[in-house]
Amino acid sequence: MSEETEPKKTYKGTDTTLAALQATGERYVPLQVLDTDYPGRGPLTKWDYNVPKAHMPRVVVMDTVTASGYKDLVKFTFHQQKDLAKRTVHVPRDWPVRVLTGRLGAELRKAHEEWQRANVATLVPYTKNYLGSDPEVFVELAGEVIPAWKFLGSKTRPDRGPPGAYGNNTLYWDGFQAEFTTTATPCIAFHVDSVRSGLRGVLEQAHKKYPDASLSLRSVVMVDEETLTKEANEAPEHVEFGCAPSYNAYGLKGEPLDGRSTQLRFAGCHIHIGCGVRPEKERIRIVHALDAILGVSCVSLFAEFDNPVRRQYYGLPGEYRTPAHGLEYRTLSNAWLVHPAIMHLVFDLARQAERFGTADLLKHWRSSPDEWVPIIAKHDVDGARRVLTENKTLLTALLKALYYTGNETAYNTILAGAHTVVEDPKDFVRNWRLGGGWTDHSESDKACWARAWWHIEAGKKL
Repeated sequence: MSEETEPKKTYKGTDTTLAALQATGERYVPLQVLDTDYPGRGPLTKWDYNVPKAHMPRVVVMDTVTASGYKDLVKFTFHQQKDLAKRTVHVPRDWPVRVLTGRLGAELRKAHEEWQRANVATLVPYTKNYLGSDPEVFVELAGEVIPAWKFLGSKTRPDRGPPGAYGNNTLYWDGFQAEFTTTATPCIAFHVDSVRSGLRGVLEQAHKKYPDASLSLRSVVMVDEETLTKEANEAPEHVEFGCAPSYNAYGLKGEPLDGRSTQLRFAGCHIHIGCGVRPEKERIRIVHALDAILGVSCVSLFAEFDNPVRRQYYGLPGEYRTPAHGLEYRTLSNAWLVHPAIMHLVFDLARQAERFGTADLLKHWRSSPDEWVPIIAKHDVDGARRVLTENKTLLTALLKALYYTGNETAYNTILAGAHTVVEDPKDFVRNWRLGGGWTDHSESDKACWARAWWHIEAGKKL
């Protein structure tokens, strides 16, 4: 397919502007550039520093339209028709283009998809978005849950965690479970530090009243009926469910529950991604990628830890919120608290999945919502592992982009489950070094995936 060079020839399509396309959040749209000599500015080669010396191509595949540092301009990234090479120019927001809808448009889409398929693992953009979380954890004594209000303050009058660069968490009760804030940061190692500080703070507060208390990895518990009835009558705020409503990418809703009467309680650990405000279409695309890659991976990774009962009510596939910083992915349980290196792996994969969705590459993942939604909802471990096996080449390549070494071990760990590599999943004190010996930036031995994978490869456990 040769590049069209006749300046006056036009093709079947719909006329629009780059600003209008930017608002849709669409990617990889075949376009005809209607004007390469913008009125009042002269030829592009005279005013845009990044345009090739050759003439601006008249037929391209749009990659992205994003904000520019130049007044009244946008950053237009496109693929040339001839060789699909990627280029960027800064052009006026209202630059006229035509979305190609005829034969040429179809040929361009097909050619670009084939090129993507051959290069998909290298097309995930490198970004270091801020990542955060709001972990929840139950505290137990002799196997029974200690209501968090008995040792922690409320959200309005919280306790403070240990000091430190990534400490100073606020700790509070959220019903029966303990919850704490974390420091959002583009560095996952520092965020792991913050989570470790929060866990330490919760345990220290519990030990002031219950010296033998321990943190629990359980995401679903049955609370004491006598305590539930007493608090429902005397302090209903302790037992009522108070979460703000979530959105769902598939329109799913959990079964309703009355916190004053049900003994079931749940703990989740939501992931916050600082990806900024996105058009709805792009936001849904990101949630789909998080489900397809991260959600399915975690079904396998936490095969022995997750309780499928939780997703009858909370943490459904596609569950999210839209805070000002970007996106809160609410599907995962608190199982990634099992070990800091496992947390690191999960958050790295979350970032890759977000990038994958942003780049609109999910069509290359061999699965669909019809498959991944029930896998997550029903905690179908066999189904998850079937999908991960089908996508081994792509998933391993995505992991390799994160870990130049250890990516095969990461894939094998996801496939086999975290229980196969963590020596004692219930021992928070040992796994997170809550008693001391932690080095900031997760530099302690086995505290991040880069320091843990080779132990696993050598046949040792974390």
